[in-house]
Amino acid sequence: MRRITAPGRDAALLAALVDASPKLRIEGDASEGPLSSRGLFAAALRALAAQEAAGGEGARKRISSFEDVERTVAGSSSIGESNEVDGALHETLARSEARLSDAPEHLRPQQLQALCKWEADDLLSAIAEHDGGSSDADVVDAVRLTAYLRRYLSDPTISVSVCHQLNGGFGKETYLFSVTGEKLAGDFVMRRDMAVQLIPNACHRVAAEFALVKAVGEAGFETPDLLWVDVEHPEIAGGDFIIMRRSRGQAGGNLFGADQTPSPELNDRLGNIMAALHQLPPLTGLGDLTESIRSDLWGAPAHVAVRNYLEGYLKMFRKAAHTPSPATAAVFRWLIQNVPESDTTATLVHGDIGFHNMLLDDGELVAVLDWEFAHIGHPGEDLAYAYNAGGRDLDWPRVVRAYEAAGGPVVSKRTFEYFRILMQARNAVSTNLASAKLFRGEVTDLRLLSGEFYFRPHILQSLGEMISAYGSDFGV
Repeated sequence: MRRITAPGRDAALLAALVDASPKLRIEGDASEGPLSSRGLFAAALRALAAQEAAGGEGARKRISSFEDVERTVAGSSSIGESNEVDGALHETLARSEARLSDAPEHLRPQQLQALCKWEADDLLSAIAEHDGGSSDADVVDAVRLTAYLRRYLSDPTISVSVCHQLNGGFGKETYLFSVTGEKLAGDFVMRRDMAVQLIPNACHRVAAEFALVKAVGEAGFETPDLLWVDVEHPEIAGGDFIIMRRSRGQAGGNLFGADQTPSPELNDRLGNIMAALHQLPPLTGLGDLTESIRSDLWGAPAHVAVRNYLEGYLKMFRKAAHTPSPATAAVFRWLIQNVPESDTTATLVHGDIGFHNMLLDDGELVAVLDWEFAHIGHPGEDLAYAYNAGGRDLDWPRVVRAYEAAGGPVVSKRTFEYFRILMQARNAVSTNLASAKLFRGEVTDLRLLSGEFYFRPHILQSLGEMISAYGSDFGV
């Protein structure tokens, strides 16, 4: 990493770019606000400008403040000598993360909160201051889709009349298209891998996701109508994709909650759907599909599957290119050391149930979409994620009553709060890895700036608060 210099030409140029950013127009993103490409680009520029203006002295202050926190947590600091002050901070954080990932000792919730708060404050303070991308051959349009479908289905009558990409979604591209032809007609959806995989585990590739959703549907759970998955598509370069029929309805909200107040019946339906999912029989036909959907995990105690999931996630995080985060490593180590023991049997969990993945039609919950985080684990994970993502909009006691009445296991408050922390910690990893791909030049989607300059600091803040509250409530 380049050494931060004293204010000069670079600082002046960045200041000019910050001033110009409100006038920026980014093709393909007409949205406004802090999570638009333009808003995120401006936030990143402000952070860089603040860091550049602070110069070497600012970097030294950041190192010193982290040393203070690390001494509080571990009794010592991993700081080393370096002439590159900005590089020294990066190296210090990386060493601290590695040590905390392997630490046998149990950190107290207050120590974890201190780590989370330092990282969140460090990110937010910068923001507060005043080509791995696709090529033309990667583009999905009506002409290329027509050529592809005619060859794939051996039907020269096929014609794609409408094709457009949906906004939202960082891990996959989604296209809606309409077709006329003898062998295929109607409205369809393409769910496509990104050219660069942002999170390298679980069902984040469509080939694994297709196999899972197909097996779930065959077991009697309501899923979208999948048609096929293709990994050989010369007419359309780039990521592999699933083709499915378009279901009725539309997404019920976003990562932060519902677009409108859910009806009482929707709360009941959500509880029923989660209970039905958790009572599916073992899908042993999938074999060892992923590191967390394996033959030996079906029927295992849930805490065994959870520990496997956590250890795999921490290993994946450390192996993948990422921004060093001692707080994230320490939280995962704490989670591994505090997995709740129970008599609950491991089940399939969706792992990402929120209004952004609920398909609603006139207020009715039609289906749960996007299974890329699915794995074998504890049923409480889905309840915890659904609460984290939409608890303010849902009538949560009603959801739980419906869930238990439909056969879902009782999840204790302690276990529920533990899984709220786990699912938030997983979000800290996901946002870190996604933005790191952008910083390394592997992708060029500016929306991924949201990981570093919007989501991750708030996730770390809430993690620290949740762990502290958990320690106070349950004496951990």
